[in-house]
Amino acid sequence: RVEGPWAPKWRRRGIFAAAMAGAGWGERVSPGNSDMKLLAKYGEFLRAAIPLHDVLLSLAVGSGAPPLPARDPRNADPWVHVSRPRGLHGPRHAFLRPLSTARISPLDSAVQHGDAVCECVRVYGQEDGGEDPAVFLLGRHLDRLFAGARALGYEIRGGGVHSREEIKEALREVLWANRTVDGGGGDDAIVRIMLSRGEKHTPSVDISTNIYGTTLMILPEFIGPTSPAPPRCISLVTAWGRQPSPHCLDSKILHANFLSNVLSSLHATVAGSEDALLLDIDGFVACTAAARNVFVVNGAGALATPTADHCVPGIVRQAILDACGEAGRCGPAEVRRISASEVHSASEVFVTGAGRHAIVPVGEVFVT
Repeated sequence: RVEGPWAPKWRRRGIFAAAMAGAGWGERVSPGNSDMKLLAKYGEFLRAAIPLHDVLLSLAVGSGAPPLPARDPRNADPWVHVSRPRGLHGPRHAFLRPLSTARISPLDSAVQHGDAVCECVRVYGQEDGGEDPAVFLLGRHLDRLFAGARALGYEIRGGGVHSREEIKEALREVLWANRTVDGGGGDDAIVRIMLSRGEKHTPSVDISTNIYGTTLMILPEFIGPTSPAPPRCISLVTAWGRQPSPHCLDSKILHANFLSNVLSSLHATVAGSEDALLLDIDGFVACTAAARNVFVVNGAGALATPTADHCVPGIVRQAILDACGEAGRCGPAEVRRISASEVHSASEVFVTGAGRHAIVPVGEVFVT
């Protein structure tokens, strides 16, 4: 603290103590108790022992967190992956460990600024005749992940970017560690892959402070075998917020900044709906709060979906468009602007995404 020239006079008049107390300044802190003295003397040794302490503590008393209402007990503490790119700044810095002991730095770009790209992939047990998991269109997911990383300039500065093979290897390790896949087949799962710009050496928005390479995080969620029965209909409420324009942030980049979606999801929760219908700044349909794509069927049976100007062009969305364009199928689907009134008057509405069910019918759409 730098004191001004009036400080001595303030002290003599008793004003200084009152001003400092009012501003939240206390007296100088000294290691008065035994814990602080121990930290001051053996700080570096204690810092090095923290990882071992965390592991031993978790084995002795568990994670310390309250039990989660997990639909599958494996979701309470699954094995997850956190790593830096291979060969940068020493070893790979890869960590395959239980969720309760997984750590990323508070200086990571995902924590500091939501600076990360992500993907949500669907795993269907085990490939026929093979030992690897059947991940739905993994190649397209990775194409979009790396396209987003290039658009955000992850390779411009910093220590480097994870390779495609590194991510596939890490995904395989996570699935095997959690026994998603085993010799007799495996259960279905949703796996979230996040790639951030990486750890900074100081909490600044300046990307020159990213010197350690990207951070890769992989988190699985088990959902059990997919039921052959169709999913139940969900309800949507038209959100009061609007999906940002590409002038602000291009929605084709599946980034980790979901704040507008979170606010719309809050709106849906308060209104008693499962999801919210997001409109663009011109009042046309964009997507849902859960980042799902919307399809409508009009009275003549024509299928249409909004353009991808204000929404993420989903992998399942594109698979449906490809299937509709094939010979002998239902005919090509329209990709155009869709107004909110078209949704309310449609014969059918469904949404698509990489969740438990790739296609979910919509039963009701409310206007607020």
